[in-house]
Parts: sequence; C-alpha cells; structure tokens
Amino acid sequence: MTEYQKTYIELKKQFVATNEGPDSVRALYTFKEELEQSEDQQAKEVLVDMYDLLDFKKDAYELLCQIGNRSDKKTLKRLGTLKDYAENWGNHYALPKPKTPEEKQKEKERQAQLGLPAFRYHPNPLETGAFEESADGVVCDCCGKTTHIYYTVPFFAVEDIEYLCPECISSGEAARKYDGSFQDDYSLDDGVNDPEKLDDRKPVSVAVDELYNDKLEIITPEEYSK
Repeated sequence: MTEYQKTYIELKKQFVATNEGPDSVRALYTFKEELEQSEDQQAKEVLVDMYDLLDFKKDAYELLCQIGNRSDKKTLKRLGTLKDYAENWGNHYALPKPKTPEEKQKEKERQAQLGLPAFRYHPNPLETGAFEESADGVVCDCCGKTTHIYYTVPFFAVEDIEYLCPECISSGEAARKYDGSFQDDYSLDDGVNDPEKLDDRKPVSVAVDELYNDKLEIITPEEYSK
C-alpha cells in the first residue's frame, strides 16, 4: 500500500465518520489539490478515487481513461460505471468545498458591498450562477434601474424578460408586475407540501429542494429573503 493510499483511506474514514463534515471535506480537497500537482502514477491512481468520492465523475472517468490498464477487468468495469455517471452527471453533483468562517464573512461583506440581498435558502447566488455580474451594468426590465448584478435562471412569464435585479426579485415586485413565476408548473407536479401556496401571482413563489426531504416546499419571498 502506497502512502497516497494510506492518506486516502484515513481521510475517507474521517469523511464517513463525521457524516461529510466540513472539516473532513476541506481535508479531502487539500489532498486532492496536492495529488493534482503530482506526476506520479500512484498519485494519479489515488486521484481517480478522490474524484470519485467527491463526485467529480467526469474528471474521474477522464483520468482513468488516461492512466487505466484496459487489460484489467476491474478497470474496464469501473470505466463503464464512471462513463455512465460522466455522461449523465458530469461534475454537476460534485461536493463543494466548504468555506471557512473567515471566507463566509468575507463573502457576506462582498455581497453587502454589491447590494445583493441575503437569500435565506440560497446564500451564495453568485457562486451557483443564479446571478451574474456585469461590469458595465444592465437595465432591470422591472424597475428600469441600472444594476451590476442580474438574474440568470429562467423566469416564467408571458412577456420576454431579459434582466431582473436582485431587489425586484427579493421584494416580489418582478412576480407581481409580470404575473410571473420563478418555478415552472411541471416540476411541481409531485411532492408539494401545500398545493394552496402554488399561486403564481404570489410574490416570488420559490420552490426549495429540502436537503433532508425529497418533497418541495414553497417559500414566500418574505421567508426566502430573511
């Protein structure tokens, strides 16, 4: 057993024992980044395991394609499994690296400087791509003001809306003005806790995928932006 494998096994034990605790995930990321800097074949072999563990399925598949022994049946079987994940998932479900308390504080300060409202169930909308920044600024279709941060996820309305600022979303003005919704009807066919809340005319009815519940809970803008 190589030193790389020993470190991987120990870190994986901590990861499982802490139920994917943030410290254990950060430790895995640190080790992953170390392995990525190495040209050692043994390091690359363990890096495949690291990618797989953190759900970087596309990266795991591509690396195993490069270094794997295709005459080995176990390798071929694993390639087949990873190929399915890579084609269907890519790296989309990769476990994100948790921020340290200091990094979280800096992010809050940065969002405050940008004038981005604090969304209770979506604390890092810039990171997830729900909002993007524009150096030159764009004009919000709802309020007519120039904004340097604008919404990029689909907004379902009769009118073709190009830009919405965070303030118009947080206040519910965008949903009221355009009688629109931030959730399409088809994705709410099953698992909704309270069907009476599914009124698209309510300000910014947002469907939140609960982490510990497969059902969807509809959150009002007042709850969403707290």
